[in-house]
Amino acid sequence: MKTEEEYKAEVLQLMCDLYPTLKGEEKERAERLFPELKESEDERIRKWLIGYFNQYIIDGMPQVFGSGLNIKDVITWLEKQGEQKPAYKVEPKFKVGDWITNGKCIWKIDSIDEDMYYTNHCGIDCGGDIKSIDEEYHLWTIQDAKDGDLIYVSTEEKGIQAIFREYKDKTIFFHCFLCCDFVQGGYMPIGSVELMYPLQKTHYKRFFEKMDEAGYQWNAEELKVEKIERKQEWSEEDEAGLSDVLWAIEQARTIAKDENDMGNLWCAEKFAKSIKDRYTWKPSEEMLEALYKVIPQNVMAISEDEILLDKLYQGLKYGRVLSKN
Repeated sequence: MKTEEEYKAEVLQLMCDLYPTLKGEEKERAERLFPELKESEDERIRKWLIGYFNQYIIDGMPQVFGSGLNIKDVITWLEKQGEQKPAYKVEPKFKVGDWITNGKCIWKIDSIDEDMYYTNHCGIDCGGDIKSIDEEYHLWTIQDAKDGDLIYVSTEEKGIQAIFREYKDKTIFFHCFLCCDFVQGGYMPIGSVELMYPLQKTHYKRFFEKMDEAGYQWNAEELKVEKIERKQEWSEEDEAGLSDVLWAIEQARTIAKDENDMGNLWCAEKFAKSIKDRYTWKPSEEMLEALYKVIPQNVMAISEDEILLDKLYQGLKYGRVLSKN
């Protein structure tokens, strides 16, 4: 199916062929409908010069006075410079800087020449002929964004990089976005948007680095933001700290008075051995105090040795223990 531009090109070409035969009002009407037919200032001057030099020949002067130029040669040259009416040229539908898509691929138009669009993809110049691209592609809009796409959106106040979630009720919703800081969720009314386009893959790395620094990661399969569960590697110092804790518990056993005391110490040992599995790298003082309370309260009565209890507590503190989130 022909486009509107192609139909216009055909009609204009027919008028170009017909134009030389038109006169008077018909000629004026054609020029109003198709301004392209109207003679340019250069063309009018060219025709005037041809008439002027023809008068030289009529007056019996074969050469231009003082120049040595043959009048007929001058006229022939001027006639060759005649303005040729080209067939109507279809203007590109897109301009430099436009983001376009066909539903599968997304382009940014970086340059345009006579019959080609060009884009730079990861440092490689790619191109496509204007006619084919114009027929297949359209300008990218927020309706083309898919859940999980990375986009750039700016308002009068700020610009953000974001992971798109959905567009509804004239509002853009995000899984997360990066401005000065990394923020989960968020939304922006479409009416406040001044500029918007797909984020180029060259910017993906920085976005995900900032996301990682904030303690989050993107689950591309389930399309959701996830908290990163970080655990510091268990070191030799941590192993030594745990050994001290277990040693303190073993010393407490030697002075245990009954089965109840032994049961409490067994619980304390089991808890201490689970430290390694629950180890993380940023303990809070509140959690350390809570762990102190976990130690059997009758250890004090069992040993009456403040140093032993302190060693048990300090061993736990040295191990930097946190319970599972």
